[in-house]
Amino acid sequence: MKLLQAINTLLSTIVILIILSLLGGGVYLGYSLYESSRSAQQVMEKTLAEKETELAKLSAQLKVREEDLEKKETQITQLSADLSAARLELERKEREIQRLTMAIQLLKVDRRVAYLDVLSQEKSEDGQVVKTTVRFVEVDDHGRPVEKPRTFVVQGDKVYVDALVVKFEDKYVEEGDPLRAASLCLFQRVFGNAQSPDEGVRIDRENDQPAVYKTGQVRSDFERELWAQFWEFARDEEKARQAGVRAAHGEAVYVLVQTGMRYRLTLRASDGLSITPAGPIPDIGAETL
Repeated sequence: MKLLQAINTLLSTIVILIILSLLGGGVYLGYSLYESSRSAQQVMEKTLAEKETELAKLSAQLKVREEDLEKKETQITQLSADLSAARLELERKEREIQRLTMAIQLLKVDRRVAYLDVLSQEKSEDGQVVKTTVRFVEVDDHGRPVEKPRTFVVQGDKVYVDALVVKFEDKYVEEGDPLRAASLCLFQRVFGNAQSPDEGVRIDRENDQPAVYKTGQVRSDFERELWAQFWEFARDEEKARQAGVRAAHGEAVYVLVQTGMRYRLTLRASDGLSITPAGPIPDIGAETL
C-alpha cells in the first residue's frame, strides 16, 4: 500500500511538473509574442511616421511646384497676349511700310515725258543764233510716241517750254489715286528767247485733256472740269481744296540748246516740270523715239 501511494504521489508530482512546464512555456510564448507584436507595432508606427513626414514633404514640394506652374501659366498667357499684340503691331507697320513705299514710288514716277530734238540752228552774220528748229514728241511708258512728232521754229538759242501745272494733296499720292496720284501738266507753247511767249507755237490744245492722259475711256466730269476750268482752280482756293488741288499755276523751263542734241522734258509726281540733256539725237525707229 505504501508503495502504491508513493507511486501515485510521484505520478502526481510529474503531472504537476508537466503542467507547470506547459504553463511556463505558454506564459513565455505569450510574453514573447506580445513583445514581438509590440516591437512590430513600434516599427510600423515609426515607419508610418516616416512615411507621413515624407508625404508631407512631398505635398509641400508639390504645392510649390503647382504655384510655380500657375506662375508660368500666367507668364505664358501674358507672353501669348504680348506676342499677339506684337504680331498685330508688326502687321500694321508692314502695311504702313508698304503704303509709304508705294507713295515713294509714286513720288518718283514721271507722269509726262517728252523730248525736244534740236535739228538745226541758223546764225546771223556775226555768229549769233537767230533761229532754232526743234522737234517735239511726247512718249508713253514704253517710249512710243503718243502723237505724231511736230517740228517748230523758234527765235533764238534758248528754247522755252511753257505749261500749266496741277499739283494734288499728298494723301492722293499716298492712296495711289488713278488721276491725282501725281502732278499733271498741260503743255502750252514752245518759244525762243528772242520772241515773246505769245508768239510761241502751241503744243496741247487749249482747255482739252492732254493725249498722254487719255485712257480710251469716257472722261469723268472731274477731268473735263480740271482742264476746262484750270484758271478757276488757280484762283479759287475753296474750289481747289474741294478737288484736292494743292496748287495750279503756269510754269516754264528753258535751256540753252545745241544742234544735234536731245533734251528730256519730265513732270515728276513730287515736283514740277524739268528739262535735262539726254545726249545726242538717237536714230529714230518706227515704234520708239
